[in-house]
Amino acid sequence: MEAGLRILMLTDGLAPWVTGGMQQHSAMLVKHLAPLCDHITLVHSGPINGHPPPTADLMSELSLPPHVDVIGLSFDDPGGMPGHYVQASRRYSRAIRRAVGDALDFDAIYAQGFTGVAFADHPRLVVNLHGLEMFQPSFSVREAAGKALLRPLARTLLRTASHVISLGGRLTPLIEACGTPTEAIAQIPNGIPRDWVNPQPAKRRDGPLRVGFIGRNEPRKGFDLFLEAMRRVKGAVEWHVVGPFEPVEGDATTFHGEIRSRKGMMELLDEMDVVAVPSRAEGMPTVILEALSRGCHVVATDVGATAEVLAGAPGCRLIAPSVAELVQAIEEFAGHPPERRTFDLARFDWGQIAREHVRLFQRIAKEGSE
Repeated sequence: MEAGLRILMLTDGLAPWVTGGMQQHSAMLVKHLAPLCDHITLVHSGPINGHPPPTADLMSELSLPPHVDVIGLSFDDPGGMPGHYVQASRRYSRAIRRAVGDALDFDAIYAQGFTGVAFADHPRLVVNLHGLEMFQPSFSVREAAGKALLRPLARTLLRTASHVISLGGRLTPLIEACGTPTEAIAQIPNGIPRDWVNPQPAKRRDGPLRVGFIGRNEPRKGFDLFLEAMRRVKGAVEWHVVGPFEPVEGDATTFHGEIRSRKGMMELLDEMDVVAVPSRAEGMPTVILEALSRGCHVVATDVGATAEVLAGAPGCRLIAPSVAELVQAIEEFAGHPPERRTFDLARFDWGQIAREHVRLFQRIAKEGSE
């Protein structure tokens, strides 16, 4: 335990009660930070317009020690008018400020997403906007308009925070372009839970190359690129699709729908040889870490922080978001199906990530006391 370290952690929900990459990140981070800090005040919400889970359930699920104080609030967003999410985020952040009160004698305030808006005047505010979606490419007029409404609030946070977390790769230049000084950017990756990692992946089964796509039905995820690659690839390939997609005909194609259980996803990945992530825009895709942790090779587009993940993954492929490059990579794998292997994911271990955060908080506390 780091003597004297007091942290205020602001979240917009925690997995498994709220679904999302940021909420999973929040849950894993507080779980691994708690043993390293003297005190954490954790603020969280339930699903939008829902109630936060009972504190006892949260403490038990995340194995949090008694020195973590929990404040549960509602994140209310009635929808309707353009900009409703921005206004709801502002209201939620103000509600946090009221709940916490004026005693802000924390060594650092760690804010996920827009939760730190009402704390922009605090000299030790750390902001994590994760994939910076509001600065990523848009694929419809409606999406572009929604992102335009988010950008002013995001820029305010990035310019006023003491420090900004970057997941790395192409995300750091996006932060710098908003006016954040380079020295105020702390590059800390996303993580993978230890119990996801299969230390001895099973030998691949004989037969055709097994290629999986796992993602949401959004243009930026590149499912259309994957679908076209399925049509063009020559060679023996068995295709697997996980997500809310309408099945298409194909002799060697299986649509699994959405797989929500961890066990179910592990079992599927344990059968795959290659996972394709042809996204046009990303943060640091959790699906890549999950695939590597189960011994799968990955072919992914060079967007967001993808290159950071694959830098230490021999045999994996980093490509441009194009059908031609995706087809070429899969055909090369099909010609010589790769054996499943153990990838070195030590830098994505949550214990290591928590320690990196602690070092940042210590530095901020030291600077604040000088």
